Amino acid sequence: RELSVLKKGLTFSNEDVDLWTKLFEYYINRDYLRNAMAVLFESANIIKEKSLPLWEIMELYVLSTEEEMVEKFYKQSSIIVKIKEINLRFRPEYLEWRVLTYDIESG
Repeated sequence: RELSVLKKGLTFSNEDVDLWTKLFEYYINRDYLRNAMAVLFESANIIKEKSLPLWEIMELYVLSTEEEMVEKFYKQSSIIVKIKEINLRFRPEYLEWRVLTYDIESG
């Protein structure tokens, strides 16, 4: 029921950051990573830099539960997604993570 209410709300107001956040958290709290990623990218396309809090939640999620997804997340957030505010927020973390995970030359 909660899921259908959130999705319905977004059909009426797809620029509502709070609704995007609640939908994203709905999936993350249930470990539905694929659905959460879909919401993350869709929100980035619609609300652009306002989706940054969702990206920050996803960073914490992958760092704590999805170790094999960390590099993919950092590449997406710092390079692939073409939103300057998101890129600038995550590039330093990506660089630091690469240096700590591999070595200084990989950064």
